[in-house]
Amino acid sequence: MTTVLVTGASGFIGYNLAAYLNNKGYSVKALVRDPKKVSFHKDIIICVGNLLDLLSLKKALTDTDIVVHCAAVINSPKKQDYAKINITGTQNLIRQAKETNIKKFIHISTCDAHFDPKGLYGGSKLKGEYIVKDSKIPSIILRPNVVYGRGAERGMLKLIKLIKRSIIIPIIGSGRTIIQPVYIDDLSAVIDTVCRRPIQNQTFEIAGPNAITYKELINIITNKTNKKRIKIPIPLAILKPITFIYSRLKTTTWNEQKIVKLAKDRPADISRMVKQLNIKPRSIDEGLSLFINEVFED
Repeated sequence: MTTVLVTGASGFIGYNLAAYLNNKGYSVKALVRDPKKVSFHKDIIICVGNLLDLLSLKKALTDTDIVVHCAAVINSPKKQDYAKINITGTQNLIRQAKETNIKKFIHISTCDAHFDPKGLYGGSKLKGEYIVKDSKIPSIILRPNVVYGRGAERGMLKLIKLIKRSIIIPIIGSGRTIIQPVYIDDLSAVIDTVCRRPIQNQTFEIAGPNAITYKELINIITNKTNKKRIKIPIPLAILKPITFIYSRLKTTTWNEQKIVKLAKDRPADISRMVKQLNIKPRSIDEGLSLFINEVFED
């Protein structure tokens, strides 16, 4: 039986992945900082530790075949957190992976490594990719687009809940920004595939089949929830100075850089994912139907 360690297993992607791999017959280890904050299936082995504690990493990696590195700082008001976890933390994990003879290292990066390589998040994840490549450990780098599905605490979930309770829906900029969302189970299926197959030292873009605009996304959600909503565009020329002032008055993850990033298109080329990995991701229509049903059941 193949043993897989999932880092960041208390997060959205890591938690879903641990459950998915457990159902697929892997022996799964879940690296978490606080086991009291998350509940796993009884067959999943909980490893308490973090990316800055070398001893805890070595213990978790012992008798492990594959690492799936999901842990990352995504949304912090402190710039140093991105370097500390996404860069130094990855270095620590790679170092211990070498010492424990890990067979394959799967690095969950982000499409921002391509679209926003100078940003705090995208830039730190890109440096993490370089660390993985330079390690010479057989590796796979995955760059997911917007990931959505059960257990999400941000992103599309916030939009669905906003549409559920508010008549007015603000739109950043023109609303024509392109994203290509991928359902969480499709990302997990990709990871399962690269765990099983002798694929290494490659980078894959991971996304759904539909490139859609933010306006189109809102329209799909409102149609599926039978909600009539008023969409109000907020020009970037107005939003950026407001965000700048707000970020100076209060500690927040919102800043001018993030506003600019949200206005960038994020189309994906999933041809290699589909052909080489034989993954056929579900449509945004099918994925959102599943997700919205989960949200409205709460």
